[in-house]
Amino acid sequence: MKNEYKEYDELLNTGYATHEETPPEDEFFHAIYISSVMRKNHISVIEEVGKLQIRGVQYNLNEVNFVITHVKPVLVKKEKINEKDKIVCFSYQNTRPWKGNSGHICPTSRDERDNTPVCKGCRGEIIVSGMLCDQNGTPIINDGKPIFVFVRGKGIKSMNVYAYLDKLTKIETEPPIFPDNPTLEKMIAKNKRYVTRVAVTSMNSKYGVKTVFSFDTGTRLSDESVREVLKIQKKTLIQFNEKLDRLYLFDWSNSFQLNGSNEGNDSSSGHVSEQTQPTPEPTQPQPTPEQPQNSSESFSFDNIKF
Repeated sequence: MKNEYKEYDELLNTGYATHEETPPEDEFFHAIYISSVMRKNHISVIEEVGKLQIRGVQYNLNEVNFVITHVKPVLVKKEKINEKDKIVCFSYQNTRPWKGNSGHICPTSRDERDNTPVCKGCRGEIIVSGMLCDQNGTPIINDGKPIFVFVRGKGIKSMNVYAYLDKLTKIETEPPIFPDNPTLEKMIAKNKRYVTRVAVTSMNSKYGVKTVFSFDTGTRLSDESVREVLKIQKKTLIQFNEKLDRLYLFDWSNSFQLNGSNEGNDSSSGHVSEQTQPTPEPTQPQPTPEQPQNSSESFSFDNIKF
């Protein structure tokens, strides 16, 4: 009988199915991360220390270029369980007040969170996703489809992410895409005006020198290209939110020791090659101009499909 299953929908939560992890190559959004140890990944490629990796796509890169689609700040609380960090609560809702998946209302500042027992230790992270492209802004296409990637800014790695996003909001571009809505222009249009170049640099911290992402603006996109990227952002919103759910609700840290996954993380816990060499110095980014490169009509959406 057609649609007979609807009679039994309410029984879904009383059943069981084995969770099968999606192969990295088949993910919709692919994590960009920095290798902290030399290791052999799931396809036997040796990931080099201090190099950029795009999980399931490309490995051992000095630079990655993409056009920003989605940006999402999140709140994450972790606790030590059996000597491992486990996510016990997260929130990425748009409305105020935020409410964590544990059911608690999220305080609005770090100080307030640390003074609220159930929220103490909760920290902000930021996810920046985009469409992989070359230096000129032309999308890199696989089987007729664009490749989507994301950077996860947490801890010291978040500093350069926020600084870069702030820089984009201050760039003066005329004419605006949304002249009647300056807030929308600032929040979602300005970060799509340029190709984003990601490289690796180092930063001092209280725990010593750490490798982190560096960001800079590349080729400027045409207004029409910006509008096309906005349309793609709308088309991929569901997939982006699903990725957030998998990153936090299902907590990738639970599976690091089992499958060597580096999803959104720079700490490799998979198989380490027996031929591991002494850790090399992190790759430093090439000097880049202070101001964005001007004007390019090279961004092409030909043959893109979903």
